[in-house]
Amino acid sequence: MLGFGRLHTWELVRLGLASLWRYKLRSFLTMLGIIFGIAAVMAMLGVGAGAEQELIAQMEKLGLRNIFLNSVRPPEVTGKEQQDAAASINEYGLEFRDLERIRARPTIARALPVQNVEQDIWLGSRQISGKAFGVVPAYQRVLSLGLEKGRFITDADEERAARVCVITRSLLEESKYLGDPLAMILSIGGILFRVVGVIESDEFQTATRKAMDLERQGLNIYIPYQTAYRRFGTTVVKQSAGSFEQTKVELHTIVVEVMAEDAVEATAREVQRILDLHERKDTEMIVPLEKLRQSQRTRQVFDRLMLMTAAISLLVGGIGIVNIMLATITERTREIGIRRALGARRGDIVAQFLVETTILSFIGGVLGCVLGLSAIHFIRWIPELKGAVVTFPVIATSVAISCGIGIIFGLYPARKASLMNPIAALRHE
Repeated sequence: MLGFGRLHTWELVRLGLASLWRYKLRSFLTMLGIIFGIAAVMAMLGVGAGAEQELIAQMEKLGLRNIFLNSVRPPEVTGKEQQDAAASINEYGLEFRDLERIRARPTIARALPVQNVEQDIWLGSRQISGKAFGVVPAYQRVLSLGLEKGRFITDADEERAARVCVITRSLLEESKYLGDPLAMILSIGGILFRVVGVIESDEFQTATRKAMDLERQGLNIYIPYQTAYRRFGTTVVKQSAGSFEQTKVELHTIVVEVMAEDAVEATAREVQRILDLHERKDTEMIVPLEKLRQSQRTRQVFDRLMLMTAAISLLVGGIGIVNIMLATITERTREIGIRRALGARRGDIVAQFLVETTILSFIGGVLGCVLGLSAIHFIRWIPELKGAVVTFPVIATSVAISCGIGIIFGLYPARKASLMNPIAALRHE
């Protein structure tokens, strides 16, 4: 092996592997820093990629071209104002004229009214949990609601103010109804509605619940908007022991669909100016696209902090490589002198030790990827992080980082070995 000074690449690799195998335990301990560092990098990248995919999927359900406007109950008045208000109707929130002004904007494809039906829901003699909404047929397409069975509300239902409804799979399961759901009859506010469709199972995520002001996760009933408006009106009367309240809200929600994604932010500013015409702060606007970008920025900051933490492990691994290679150089001083005497140049010595450190870090990187994959497998058991994913770019990046660590931290020992005086090295015992 030492009968010649200059070696080809494959010979350098074989020599490096032989040298590392000669000191197996020492090589493995040196790789531990790289292994744990790469595993941490993979876990962080996997969790970050999974969180981004899940976030994008949630926002796409809401529609990145959509804007949600909600009526918000203003702060209650106190003292004498409260006594005066008790005898009148508490009116607040979005109005029909807001809807018309919004529809007049040139960048808006459509604006859909949504009316909350504040009525008790009964299945036979049993009251069930849930919330009813009056919506128009286009609501299904704009919010990408998939049907599991039956149909959604149609234009004919809207025109006739039909007493039909569409329920979610979650509400069907909550009701414990065992028959054909399309034969189901629900009583909403004392009025009978026939179920004509079931929306496929899909748990409403936090962003969706907030955007649509949903109190219960997925326990929803959709009826034609005209039915909700004609049958239940816009005024709700609530009576309880010692209190009486009348509340009027013309529109609880307006779902705005913008023509193009790049016009969403400008349109949102125009819509906000319309909402600013309200004297009281009784409305709110939710823009999924802005929330997506804000969440992405927050995630990027989090990812950087986590990667900095992982980089500390890689730094420790790199320092371990420097230490082990400096010790190796001392042990192999005579070998270096013989190679130089047989014609090896300084660049050949540098290449020899760089190949060894690169092999060391590459193997550590591969083992780190295996550990990282195992870590992500267990991370998926955590409900909040079940979306963690591993992609080929993540693996390739991790291995590339490990090789880079080997080259960067191997430069100093390799250069020190190449600068040895050949005569002094030959005399070394």
